[in-house]
Amino acid sequence: MNKRVMAASLAAVAAVTMFTGCGRKTGEESVTAMEDITVVQEKSSNTDETKKVSKTVMRGKKPSDLNLKNGYYTVNAVVKEEENKELLVPECNMVVNYADCDVILKIADSQYDKIKVSAKEYDNLFADDEEAGEPTFQIPLKAFDREIKISLINSSNKEEKPVVLSVVFDSNSIKLLEEHTGENITEKTVDGPQEK
Repeated sequence: MNKRVMAASLAAVAAVTMFTGCGRKTGEESVTAMEDITVVQEKSSNTDETKKVSKTVMRGKKPSDLNLKNGYYTVNAVVKEEENKELLVPECNMVVNYADCDVILKIADSQYDKIKVSAKEYDNLFADDEEAGEPTFQIPLKAFDREIKISLINSSNKEEKPVVLSVVFDSNSIKLLEEHTGENITEKTVDGPQEK
């Protein structure tokens, strides 16, 4: 009986070692640092059998993972759909205020006056200014290096379907414009830091 218990214990330790990456080179990132593994129970349509299926979902890097200081930054937005790349201005301004991170998106086509991200709609910040140029939106960013869906909406044409973009904010492209050394950035500005 003790041999069975010991064999089961060794098998469990071996499985944990395999999945946690023990023995990897120190320069390599652990897979679990970048991925959430979700176990989903799926019921077969042909039988009553239920099986567990593992699905791997990329979670990206949270702003807190990058140790960003309070301040103004730029970050590149990469649109995955080749035919829609020109719709989004690739370099975005970004405001980091403690754990909060907001990105300022500019849409290259003026017909879009709203965007939708994670079921929440955002209005053009300059909707009332006819000379403002590109529609501009401020959205919270929860993770870099993870694909998010952004729907571009033309509210003046209800029959037109929104254009859905798959966008990744590249953490390797982040550049600091100005560090904010005060306690809090109380006013988030679209154009980043103001010249003194």
